[in-house]
This record gives sequence, structure tokens and C-alpha cells, in this order.
Amino acid sequence: MFVILFLLPLFYVMRMRKKKINASVPDIGIIRSILIPNFNYYNSLSAASKLEFEERLVTFISEKEFFTKPQSSLNNKMKVLVSASAIQLTFGLPPVYLAHFEKIFIFPAAFYSVSNRSFHKGEVNMLGSIAISWKHFLEGYRISNDGFNLGLHEMAHALKLGNAIHSNEFGSLDEDLLVFWDKLASLEIELMKNGKAFLRQYGASNKEEFFAVAVEAFFEIPAKFIASRPELYNTLAALLNQNPLNQNKENQFTK
Repeated sequence: MFVILFLLPLFYVMRMRKKKINASVPDIGIIRSILIPNFNYYNSLSAASKLEFEERLVTFISEKEFFTKPQSSLNNKMKVLVSASAIQLTFGLPPVYLAHFEKIFIFPAAFYSVSNRSFHKGEVNMLGSIAISWKHFLEGYRISNDGFNLGLHEMAHALKLGNAIHSNEFGSLDEDLLVFWDKLASLEIELMKNGKAFLRQYGASNKEEFFAVAVEAFFEIPAKFIASRPELYNTLAALLNQNPLNQNKENQFTK
């Protein structure tokens, strides 16, 4: 289950120590040693784009507080890969660091939330935090063609919600395109409710979940996505200013 929460679950307060983690950023050698064997998106970039990706990644890590349970289990791989999922999503845009979301909680597996008495794999909290199940995050990137990716799903929530908040990143997504996207989403959700789904059914829950599920499919199964829903795919490519199907990675960014 993927959930957007608007109140921080009591679970976090009671079960996770709020001691600040050393926010030092791994050096570039460590970052590359983590990205190269684990992050295909980074490997597909040109040399110049890799450098920009690294620069954005370093900034993202430096601006966040990372927490895990137990605290001592936090490691560079967690910080680098979770942060890389955010950079992947936003890489076609002017630098966006999801500034409203200052805290990232990384649980070893699905975690229990007292807010609705169920286990969650991920949450985005409007008070300024993102929570991720590390087990399911890794599965999302290990299996790269099934349309499931927890990291991209939660970062998509954070991007969409952060775009609506009047912060220094307000308006990072084109407003006219968002209006058009909203119309397409309404039509597609109706199709999904009538058994004519391309995206997985969870996307029919609401428009926020629809966006997050669409982002997963966009990066994981782009050929199937564009073949089934070309207008929806192309609108999302314009919103994010990138196209995973572009064979020439030097020109994968559309604007």
C-alpha cells in the first residue's frame, strides 16, 4: 500500500529516535561506486549528464535529514539510492530538491502506522517527511520492467505536492500541462473503474495516486505505456521534460 499522510503517524514519534543524523555527504568516489552497479538510469546518461546528476544528488543529500531504525543501520547506500530516485524523477526540470520534505525515514521493511492501523511501504507527509521501506525500494529497482517502483512512486507524490506549496519550488511543473494532465487523468480513472485499465488499478484511487502510478509506468514500461496511451505518455514526458524511450540519451530531455 502506498499512502499520502497529512499528519505524522504517532509511530514515528514513539518508535524512532529523532536524534539528528550526521548529514555528511559521501565523497564522489563512494557515490559512483554505489550508483554504477545499482542505478541503470545514471549509467544511461552521457558523461556530462552524469556530472550534473552527481551534483544534484550531492545537493539533495546535503539538504535532507535521514533516519532509520535502528539509527546505526543508516548507510551511504541508503542515502545515495533513495536520493537518486528523486533526482531521476526531476532530472529534466530546473534543479528541484523537494525542499518542503526535509526528513527521509528509511524502514527496513513495510512499517505499521497507527493512523489507519495498517502496514505501509511508503508515505509522503505534508508536514515535511517521506517514509520508505528499504526492502521494497530495492525491489523496485531490482525488477525494472514490472511497473512497480516504490522510490519513484513516493518521490512523485512529493514532487506533485511540493509543486502546489508556495515555496521556492512552487510552479516547477508547468501549470497548463498540469491542467491538461488532470483532464486526461479524470478520463483514464473512469476507464480504470470500468475495467479498462492500462495502469495498475491502484492508480484509480485518486488523482494523486494516479500520477504516482503513471510515473512508475513511465520509467519502467515506457514502450507499453506509449503504445497503449500515447497522449497520456507524451503529456507526462512534457511535464517531466524527459523521455525514457529516446534512444539518443544525449538528447533524452525534450525541451
